Amino acid sequence: MILSSFMYGSIAVLFRFVSRDTNFWAAVSYQYIGTGLGGVLLILFPRVRHGFAVRLIEIKKSIRVIVISHSLGLLAQLSESIAVTMVAVPLVHIIWSIQPVIVLILGTLLTVWFPHIIKEDIKKAVVAHKLVSVALMFCGLFLVYF
Repeated sequence: MILSSFMYGSIAVLFRFVSRDTNFWAAVSYQYIGTGLGGVLLILFPRVRHGFAVRLIEIKKSIRVIVISHSLGLLAQLSESIAVTMVAVPLVHIIWSIQPVIVLILGTLLTVWFPHIIKEDIKKAVVAHKLVSVALMFCGLFLVYF
């Protein structure tokens, strides 16, 4: 996890470094060209290529949802890149730390309002356990950043 976190965090730092020397859109282009080349290299492995072909057949029914999801993901990534060029990288990354709270709130609200779409366990004991977990994450976040 430490190596993964380091590598994930270094992407934003490197992006900020590159975007200072070039313009924003050139830096974004380099980032997506690198991602595309990585994807093409993965297809060279037969096991990955076979798994991709199998999954492609399975997802044909939900292709619209996947396209919308990836489009929103692209917008989120562009927003993050813009934010990284404007402020310090740790300030951008600390915003991600509120994600567990958002997931807890949305999961609970969607379970109450739309139980046919999502069904979370919202018993008092389970929600209390989740709240304690989120509070512990915030304590860890506080210790890391302050």
